[in-house]
Amino acid sequence: MRKAMTLTMALGAICVVAAALEGKNGYTETELFTATDVRDSIGYPFGFGGEYWDELDTFQFGSRGGTSHFEQNDDLAADADGDLFFLVYGDDGTTATYTGLVHYDGTGFAHLVQDELVYMGAGSVNSVGKMLRNVTVSPATEGKLTAGHPVIARHAKTAVDEVHVEIASVNPATAAETFVYGWTTSALNPEVIVAIDGDGVLFVLEGGLPDANGDIGQKTIRRLAWNGSSYDETNLTTLTVAGGITIGADGFVYATNDASWQVAAQGQNRTIYRIDPDSGAWTTYATVDDMTFLGDWIWDSEGNFWLGVRDFSRWKKQQRYVTKVVADAKVSGGDRISDSNRDPHSLAAGPDGKIFVMEQPLGSNGTVFRLDPGAAGGGGGKGKGKNK
Repeated sequence: MRKAMTLTMALGAICVVAAALEGKNGYTETELFTATDVRDSIGYPFGFGGEYWDELDTFQFGSRGGTSHFEQNDDLAADADGDLFFLVYGDDGTTATYTGLVHYDGTGFAHLVQDELVYMGAGSVNSVGKMLRNVTVSPATEGKLTAGHPVIARHAKTAVDEVHVEIASVNPATAAETFVYGWTTSALNPEVIVAIDGDGVLFVLEGGLPDANGDIGQKTIRRLAWNGSSYDETNLTTLTVAGGITIGADGFVYATNDASWQVAAQGQNRTIYRIDPDSGAWTTYATVDDMTFLGDWIWDSEGNFWLGVRDFSRWKKQQRYVTKVVADAKVSGGDRISDSNRDPHSLAAGPDGKIFVMEQPLGSNGTVFRLDPGAAGGGGGKGKGKNK
């Protein structure tokens, strides 16, 4: 029977003042912090250049800077207590990019992981170093995983023509990493997304970035199950999916064929797949309006399926919101619970049905905000940006 899915080095703390705004369908929206708040708090030096976050030319939420708008990333995760773990990105404008993992406990930030990718020639093809690509939180203690600890995926280039994918568990109290699994790939800049079910089984979506024609190609979902001494790896299925997978309340794997940079022809719906975690057999769970760009998608602690819509099409007036997904239905935004027109780049499920949203607008300061169920009309004042 599969179980449903269900701490820190204080390097700096800030007092975040947030306004609670009435959302939609009984939800209240509260801003927790901005990318600037994080940058000003974690000022951590790097190894090669010795630069600090606030000295970089670029700093923002996510794992790939501005290009995160053109692929699906899971850059935000929450534990059962509502603590947040998220990725940040920066570059020095010349020779290196930086990614980091940050922990937010409701009062301040702790910088847990730093990765640096140094360019040896033209772009990421000729580079050496590491880059974070994904973060999730393990719901189970199994194998090399610990319940409540963030799990990161990264690609590591030890030579200009060799790329390794690494999955590691991070202790949020000490920042110590435990290696979980890894492999070598032919993709020069691989997209790697990890989801973990209630039994501690890892599901890994791997594939390269879109080609010059915007073709996402087929991607493999791997299944990693602990056998008592090591992980057994099987290729669960191969689908034309645009990245992003999540584990449903039913233990099944959910993925979509959408990519936020790829415009579907009018009348061509996006598809959300429901994939059997043992056999890899899949069915269509729901469809989404044509010309709709998708962000992240999650199941909350109450068993609801939520989708971030990042619609940049002019004829839809660039609508951005979080909405509910219902099986065997066409998602059109009627069950939206946010109405601030913020870009829902990444979603995370917290306790008591709370949903955390990472906004990552191009060329401006991103925010992380919280959607609270059943509290509409009770907000509107000022208060601390606490998670709990």
